[in-house]
Amino acid sequence: PFYIVANIPNDEITKGGLQILKKFSFIAIIILIISFLIAYVISDSITKRINQLIDVMANVENSKFSVQVPVVYNDEISVLKRNFNWMVERIRNLIDAVYKSNIEKKEAELKLLQAQINPHFLYNTLDSINWLAVRTDASEISYIVKNLSDYLRIGLNKGEDMTSIENEIKHIYAYFNIQKFRFEDKINLEVNITSEILNHKTITLVLQPLVENAILHGILKEEGRKGVITITAEEIEGMIILEVKDNGIGIEKDTLLKILENMNNFTNADMGYGLRNVHQRIRYKFGEEYGLNIISEKDKGTSCLLIFPAI
Repeated sequence: PFYIVANIPNDEITKGGLQILKKFSFIAIIILIISFLIAYVISDSITKRINQLIDVMANVENSKFSVQVPVVYNDEISVLKRNFNWMVERIRNLIDAVYKSNIEKKEAELKLLQAQINPHFLYNTLDSINWLAVRTDASEISYIVKNLSDYLRIGLNKGEDMTSIENEIKHIYAYFNIQKFRFEDKINLEVNITSEILNHKTITLVLQPLVENAILHGILKEEGRKGVITITAEEIEGMIILEVKDNGIGIEKDTLLKILENMNNFTNADMGYGLRNVHQRIRYKFGEEYGLNIISEKDKGTSCLLIFPAI
């Protein structure tokens, strides 16, 4: 018999297998890298969306109930976001309901108090004192009593919660005249409002807390300061912007931020109660887009802006 013997190098036998192995290894590495990148992108997306939810939760923890988490997708995290938004809105509505209930209670108490005090008896008594002062040539007493009578009469406003801007200005003049008599030339008042705007309506007792705040916390805080309080108003796009501006010591940035925060969230009962009362009364009467804004800078005075619809 014949035999054919072939001498094939071992490298030739394993060469094809090694090439296949290298190709599969390269493909496996590519797949692994792509899988890692896909996993990283998905993980990063989930982490960012969760962190976004955590940030909004932190705002809610700080009593900022107007925040909402944007919902874009339709997955499990989006379900969490929707439920969270619903929960925050529900909490906000409950807080509003409680605050409105308290406002209604306070208004009822105020009307009860007004009913208990006989306004006519009070006015007549003050008029009697005024005429007695005039007859005895006590002009200063007459001046104070007359302004006090006007202050009480306009402020009580027969129990109504709406009045004209003109009446609010008259109320301020009565209040300011009493304070002017007390503090003499330390304070001055300037009012620049057109007759058209004076005829518009606003809620009662919104200016007096602002003027009082300007006098006590802005002007008189610095010895020897000559204070000027300016009240102006303008109508812009169906809104009245009523400004009370003073040249007092102003408010430091951190303090102003706390005052503004307290006006919206009532974090401190001892800080800016009168300002918060004015702000919230305007919002509940006309809507959350209205209210009080404060602009101030240390040593540069303070500007309080009342914003409400032109009616």
